[in-house]
Amino acid sequence: FFKRFSEPLYIGEFNPQAKAPKIMVDVNTAVKEEFTNNGRYLFVSPFVIEGIVKDTADYDARTFLSGATNALLDKWASYEGTSNSAKIIAPLLKNKRKSDYDVNAGLKYVNRNDGSESMLKNLVEKTSETLSVESTEGRLRLLEYIVDSLRFNIFNALYEGISISTDIVGNEILQKNIYAPALEGIYEHITNREYLPITELMIEASQFGLEGASEKKYFKEYLQNFSSVREQYFPEGIFVIPEQDYLQQITNLDYQPVHQRTRADVINEYKAMMDQRIRKFANYLLRISDEKGFNFEKWLKELPTYTTDSIAYKYNEFKKAITADYVQFSRDIKKTDLQENRKGIEYQLTTTEEMSTFLYILDKSLSHLKWANYINIVSSIITNATGDMSIGHNVSLKDFLFKDKKTLFSPVAHESLENRIQAVSLFEYDLQKIKKLEITKKLFEKCEKVLRGGND
Repeated sequence: FFKRFSEPLYIGEFNPQAKAPKIMVDVNTAVKEEFTNNGRYLFVSPFVIEGIVKDTADYDARTFLSGATNALLDKWASYEGTSNSAKIIAPLLKNKRKSDYDVNAGLKYVNRNDGSESMLKNLVEKTSETLSVESTEGRLRLLEYIVDSLRFNIFNALYEGISISTDIVGNEILQKNIYAPALEGIYEHITNREYLPITELMIEASQFGLEGASEKKYFKEYLQNFSSVREQYFPEGIFVIPEQDYLQQITNLDYQPVHQRTRADVINEYKAMMDQRIRKFANYLLRISDEKGFNFEKWLKELPTYTTDSIAYKYNEFKKAITADYVQFSRDIKKTDLQENRKGIEYQLTTTEEMSTFLYILDKSLSHLKWANYINIVSSIITNATGDMSIGHNVSLKDFLFKDKKTLFSPVAHESLENRIQAVSLFEYDLQKIKKLEITKKLFEKCEKVLRGGND
């Protein structure tokens, strides 16, 4: 009976994509206990955890989870400093890495037979560093953390929104021709543009208290050492600004503009819309109405008014809105009055390419947020929370820091969204196509051509 109707399950094996989310849960639990007892707080960059997962793909669940969690907590405990400020464990910059570590190959000279927990501790030690969030380096790493958190929540809301769209659910044709290709676009983007490089953000040294020439030089050099960033993140020509004379012409009601609309016009119009949409969503995730003039005492007093139901309602409203934005964008980018669409079917965007383009718009809007305001707000919250135990014991504050998932403080695992998309049965074939045909490279090249109007 068992031979015919079942198959063996090897409990030693552990899906690598399930590791990161579980580590984050375990670390968060440990941090909550430490915060409650001693007022200390820790952020762990998702890129540190992903690096650990990548280098330990062959580890079984029990060994990996206990060893990785303990290694991260030991790294936190060994921080050399007297300040009780919050810390962040971040990837060690390439110019600081030890000689026995290679970014692409992992740890080359670590004895993998020298006890699994010992190896994990060595791995964490050699590939990450603990920084105070009050330092310039720590603030930049914290900025990277909250940017990634906001980006993940936006993409996750869009995925959930199109998955429950009443226009698609129950319609087999639309599911095959619209839903599956749209998922392919999301999956392609989050796996091949895993994060928005901090070098794409609109930030300056002066926003981090660095005014002198030498300090600004240090700031610039520090950013240049941030991970291995592509020379070009956004496809060429995707955000072309209309000519200034055209902008002047359209302000004159008596003048009939001769400008022929292009996809760049549509893209820039949606980018302006997304600037406001994302700013409001970022404020929601921080439980604020405005990012200017933040006052911690006022914020803490108003925090209990954000109930579980009201938080869920606001998130669902954003989910519906961002989905509607994408649906309308997919219609507008197809309109026949656009210059590119008049050239023939070979220049038209596929559903996957439409989604990819829309995600680039979201990324661009993210990069243009006033991040100096947001990093100051996050720093103020965590500095006050760790600086006074009576504040730290505030129930609403503890829920915000540890219980609520829809915040910029809550750790996010990219794998959780990837796993959800892969679980969709319609997506199975498209996933294989992505892997075999290197769709990212082809899409990037085609987007460049198409968005330039077909000129090579």
